[in-house]
This record gives sequence, structure tokens and C-alpha cells, in this order.
Amino acid sequence: MHTDLRSPAYYDPALYPLSKGRHLPTAWISQTPLPKRTPSPPPSTPFRIFDLPTELRLKILRYVLPHHRVIEVGPRTIKPYFARSAGTPSCVIRLRLTQLPSDLNTSRNILAVCKSFRAEAGDILYGENTFRFVVSRDMLGANNIENPFAWVPDGVLAQMRKCEILISEVLERPAVYRRVRRWLERLVQRMGEGYALQRLKVELLKGRLVPWRHAFNMQGWAVQRFRPSARVEGSNGFQFVLEPLARLREVREVRIQGHVDEGFKAMMEEVMGVERTWDGLTARVYPEKVVLRKKKAGVKKTYQMMSTKKFWQPEFDWGVVGDDEIMSSE
Repeated sequence: MHTDLRSPAYYDPALYPLSKGRHLPTAWISQTPLPKRTPSPPPSTPFRIFDLPTELRLKILRYVLPHHRVIEVGPRTIKPYFARSAGTPSCVIRLRLTQLPSDLNTSRNILAVCKSFRAEAGDILYGENTFRFVVSRDMLGANNIENPFAWVPDGVLAQMRKCEILISEVLERPAVYRRVRRWLERLVQRMGEGYALQRLKVELLKGRLVPWRHAFNMQGWAVQRFRPSARVEGSNGFQFVLEPLARLREVREVRIQGHVDEGFKAMMEEVMGVERTWDGLTARVYPEKVVLRKKKAGVKKTYQMMSTKKFWQPEFDWGVVGDDEIMSSE
């Protein structure tokens, strides 16, 4: 029986040396038995992520959660969708954030694991990201605007550390002015007393809406483009729409820009930086006048006392802040 000395069973490196460009045949490699690997025994104790140091856990969570990003919440990024309500065949309208990260619900599922995860992951998700709220009808329908602050739950508002608010609206209209002011008041109320806000940037732009290329949206409203006013001096009379934000205290960094007076800006930044126990803002008193109120047909006219305050005038007395007089109240 003839035996091939170059077969895998009788391979001898001295008889069949390997050199550069010379390899073993493929058939030999496929016939060579591989050593068997014995499986490692299962660990006696399961691995627990809370056994790791806090620095490692936070590093792992940052691979899953968005961090150091600007999350815009506004008419362009919030889209309504229909969802069936529980137990009934009817549908309700809900809101969804469409900007990247497309949906924060996926990230928020990690917070629902346990209280420890909620505390550590919440600091990353709501503490390291910047939430940018946009109050504007730019490139939208004339009446197509929703409250961007209503999309965020109360617990999230209390955990936010960095926030930006952009207001670009037609503040000469009393309905628009009162609506923006009402939204800011509601925002401060929902944040509660234990909020963690440390950085706040506010940009207030007053202007007007102009038609844009004869375009219409899905609801049939004419699409309009916001055009800011060129003159700041004539536009800063509506700056007192930001007064509800003065209820916030101990904000480490406050920056207000746009159509705002330098004096009012400095006072707002000073008031928002003091301790939370300080309540030096007092309501400004306006004289009253007798107004003839016309009611429905069949009801005689009545006279009523009403305040002479205009809708854009301040609610608080900004003449004195603390013990220093900064700006005259007149």
C-alpha cells in the first residue's frame, strides 16, 4: 500500500518545508481536526450593573441616551398623531417629537427600570441636554401653533438644567401677547419649587407675519414668514411679556437678548439670580376709570370701574429692585 508522505497524517516539515509563497493545500487544512473548547462554567453569582462604580455606569448610559445635544421643541418638531384611547373605540390626538432624537420615549424607557436608573439616567437625559422651546408661527399657518411647553411633563420640567426659549411673534396683537404670557406663567407654575434650572437663554423678537410664496399647509391655512422688526427702540415696549419668568430664582446663568431694553434685561437677570426666598417684586397699581359697558339686547347699559392698564404694560413695579433704584417706574 502506497502512502503519500505529504498527506496530513504524515506531514513532516523537513520533507515538505513551507517557504514564502508556498502554503499547505486547502484539503489538508480542512482535514486537520480542531481542538475542542470546553465551555466555561457559569458564574456562581449573576452580574449586577450596580456593582460597577458610578463613573462606569454613567459611561454606559451615555452610549444609550442622548447627551450634550440641543433638543428643539416647537411647531416644526412636534407633530400630532391619532392614538386609540384605552377601553373606547374613539381616538385622541397626541403629540410626538419628530426631531432627532425622533422619540424620547425610547430613551425614557430606561428610566422606568427602577428608581436608581431613573435618578442616574435622568441626570444625563434632562441635565446634560439643552431643551430649546420655540414659540413662533414662522413658515406655518396663521392659526397653526401649539403650546410647546405642554409637550414636556411636569417631572421633566423640574429636572431640566439648561433651557432656551425663543419667542418670535406679533406681540402688538393683544390675543397673541396674552397667550404667550399665559404660556410662560403656566411654565413657571408647572416647574414647581424644586426645579433644577441653572442656565436659561431667552430671545424675544417682535415683528410681523408676511405671506410666503402663496403657499398653503395641509389645513388650508396660508403659510406666512415671520419678519423681525428692524428698529429695536420701537419694539421693546412689549418686553414685559417675559415678566412671568421673573418668578424663577437661583438661576446661575441668565441671558436675555432681542428686542429688550438693557435696563429691563439687567433687572430680570438680577432678580432671577437671587435666593428663592426673596420676593421683592410688588404689583404695580394703575388708576381706574368708569367705563360704559354695552351688553346684549334687552339689557340696559351699566357703568363699571376698569383699570387703565394697557395689555402690554408691566404687572410688577420695576422701579426698585432690592435696595438699589435702577430704573424709573414712569
